[in-house]
Amino acid sequence: MFTADGRPSADDPREQRPRLGDERTALVDSLRRQRLTLEMKCAGLDSEAMARRSVEPSTMSLLGLVRHLAGEERATFRVMMAGQDLPRMYCSADRDGDFNGAVPDPDVVAEAWDSWRAEVAFATRLVDEPPASMSPGPPAQRARQRWEGDVAARGADRDDRGVRPPPRPRRPAAGADRRARRPIASGSVTPATTLDAVRPFLDGPQRAVLATSNPDGSPHLVVVDYLVQDGALLLNGRSGRRWVSNLRRLPRATALVHDPADVQHWVRVAGPATLLREGDEEAIEDAKVMARRYGDDTEQFDGQHRVSWHLRPERVVERR
Repeated sequence: MFTADGRPSADDPREQRPRLGDERTALVDSLRRQRLTLEMKCAGLDSEAMARRSVEPSTMSLLGLVRHLAGEERATFRVMMAGQDLPRMYCSADRDGDFNGAVPDPDVVAEAWDSWRAEVAFATRLVDEPPASMSPGPPAQRARQRWEGDVAARGADRDDRGVRPPPRPRRPAAGADRRARRPIASGSVTPATTLDAVRPFLDGPQRAVLATSNPDGSPHLVVVDYLVQDGALLLNGRSGRRWVSNLRRLPRATALVHDPADVQHWVRVAGPATLLREGDEEAIEDAKVMARRYGDDTEQFDGQHRVSWHLRPERVVERR
C-alpha cells in the first residue's frame, strides 16, 4: 500500500505510528506490523486460494503459513516465555503437519484463523502485563543455564581479588610453523603484460567462461566462443544475450580459459570491453569465423542480429 511517490499510503494500518522508541516498543510494534501483514495478504481469499500451493512440489501455502505461525506464537509465548507445558500445534505426529494439513476446507481455514488469533491475543496480554510469578519454560531455562555457565567459566580464572591474571601466550596452531617455512612454488602463477605470452594456449580449441556484472551486482557466468584478434579477445553473441546486455551497461569483463587436459592450467584475461560492430554482415562473419574454428555449423548465424566486442586485457594471468 504505497502512493505514486513510493511513500506509505495514509490508509495503511501498519504505518502512521511513531518511528522511534525503546527496545520493547520497537519489538511490540514490529510484531504488530508483521501480524497485520499476514491478515492483509489473506484478506478476501476463499479456502481454495488459501490452500493453493505456491510452487509444486513445495507444500508452502498461505493457509499453511497461518497454521505454522499459530504454532510459533504458542511455542514462543506460551511454552518458552510463560512456561506452559503444551504440545506442538499441528506438528505432534507430523513435523510438517502445519503445511501438509493445509487443505482447501472452509472449516480448516476457520480453525486456523481462530487458533492464530487466540495465540496472538495471549501473546499480547503476556507482553502488556507479564505476571509477577511467570517462570520461563525449558527452552528459555536451557538458554539461561548456558549463559550462566559461560559467565562462570570466564570468571573461573580470576584470582580472589577479582582480577584476571595476565593472558597466557597463545600456542601456534598445529602445522603453522611448517606452513610458514613452506616454500612457494616458483612460477606457479605468472602475470603477463600482453596476450602474446599465452597466445599459443589461447589459440587452442577450448572455450572461455565469461564473467560480467548483473544489474544487482551479482556475477553472470556463461561459456562463450572467442578469438584472439588485434591484441584482444574477440567475443560475439546475439543481441538479446544477458552478457551482451551487461556489457552495454558496464563494459568490463573477465574471461577464464581452462585447459581440458590439465586441471591446474588456466589463463585469466580481465579488462574493459569495447563494442566493435552490431547488426551488420561483419558481425555475422565474426560468428562464422569462430564457428569454423570450433568445427560448428556456420549457416545458423544467417539473418541473426549479432554483436561483436573486444575484451582489452588490462591484466593477464596464467596458472600452471
